[in-house]
Amino acid sequence: MIFIGFSIQIALGLAWAACNFFEVQDFFWRNLQRTEPEGAIYGLYSFLGHWPPALYLIQLGLAFYAGHRFLDRNVAAGFSMDARRRKAFTFWGSLALLTFPFALQCHLSVLPYSAAGSLFLLMLSLLLEALAPPEGRKRKGAGKALAMGAVCGALAAVLALEAGADERDAIWGRGPEAAMASRMAWPSLWNDRIYWPEELRGLLSDEEAWDAMYRPGNMERALELIEARAGKEEAGKRYMQLAETAWQNRRPVILRQLGWDFLGYAVTPLIFPLQMEGRSYDSYSGRNYAAMREHAPLLTRRYVEYGCWWFKCVLALAAVSSAVRLLEGSADRRRALAVGGICVFLGGAGALLYTMRGAGLMDYRCTISICQLWLIWGLLGMGNGVKPAQETEISVR
Repeated sequence: MIFIGFSIQIALGLAWAACNFFEVQDFFWRNLQRTEPEGAIYGLYSFLGHWPPALYLIQLGLAFYAGHRFLDRNVAAGFSMDARRRKAFTFWGSLALLTFPFALQCHLSVLPYSAAGSLFLLMLSLLLEALAPPEGRKRKGAGKALAMGAVCGALAAVLALEAGADERDAIWGRGPEAAMASRMAWPSLWNDRIYWPEELRGLLSDEEAWDAMYRPGNMERALELIEARAGKEEAGKRYMQLAETAWQNRRPVILRQLGWDFLGYAVTPLIFPLQMEGRSYDSYSGRNYAAMREHAPLLTRRYVEYGCWWFKCVLALAAVSSAVRLLEGSADRRRALAVGGICVFLGGAGALLYTMRGAGLMDYRCTISICQLWLIWGLLGMGNGVKPAQETEISVR
């Protein structure tokens, strides 16, 4: 079931990539008062002569390598003792990760999300290789793996910050107080103004508060006005007053919005269909999907619908497979706990950081690698469920 399900996704993904390989997705940069993006990735795109396939090949190559290394070093050992079968599984599994719909959209775009996600996956792979290698694999070179992982993590962080700046929503660049103000106060900024302290009420007019609520990115304008009128040193205090007022008056609503955003980042395919039905909350998903379906609308619809449905199946199959292995005693429980703990901690921390950067800014492109970790969990179910030492004993018998 896992093989068939992922193979269908791979076929749909390759077809979608063929339709978009020579195209540039329009993420409506002009709506952000910018004619084109900036940063390292766009600089590379310019260096390559503004020819999309050249950049896409680099991004696809990095993404494939990241997935291939993760599976080869951390998963394939439990799949089979036969080297040829392990190689085939690793190649096929890498394609499965590459064609995850929301990841493939990023790999075929002129933005930093693809490289940031691939570097995050590489960082995680190197960390697991150093701290929790599979049974039978020595910890040789653990220090080097940790150092390389730190470099990949630092580069991923730089690209993630660059992506936020490119969207002009880098509110967190103004400090944690500004991020808290956006996270807590933006959805109800205009309605909460009657509860503001007097000194805060004089810094932002009713019209300016209303304009800030028009779209999440406009919250930056409100923060700029407060800083300009109160001074840089005083601005942090005023930002916290915005957040505290909203929290005191609308705590249940804020908690619900936090939960939705966190789930949107951590398990995007489960939340995305709700966003498309308008049953959820403010996010960038609609805009991203519009860009994705520009050149092959019908295929994109089928591809994304299948990808979201198959993601649910992967979670169910992975849960069943893991339960069976634990009951049989064939799983290496100590390593499973170590690997699962590291992945859950780092993935959860990343989703939480993005959740806290501000309200209405949920963007699934930021956490494609976190969602791919769930797919890797599903790929574990492809193994024969025995440890290497056990398989050797079975083969002898």
